[in-house]
Amino acid sequence: MNTTEFFVTVAPRPRSSWSSALPIEHLLPLVLGGVLAAPFGGWMVKHVPARALMIAVGTLIVTLSIWQLLRAFGVT
Repeated sequence: MNTTEFFVTVAPRPRSSWSSALPIEHLLPLVLGGVLAAPFGGWMVKHVPARALMIAVGTLIVTLSIWQLLRAFGVT
């Protein structure tokens, strides 16, 4: 999902219906993070070999998943 799709999805909804479910304090960092990360991601895709990116992303996903599991079971 990109920023345009997000805003097209939420724009027709009245502010009162989604403001209680998703406070602006939580939405703004997500939008800003996406705006800042998009050019970096584009650069990475252009300059880093695909295999290296796949290994890096896979490692990150597995590491974060293990960390979340350890937290959920109170190990850390």
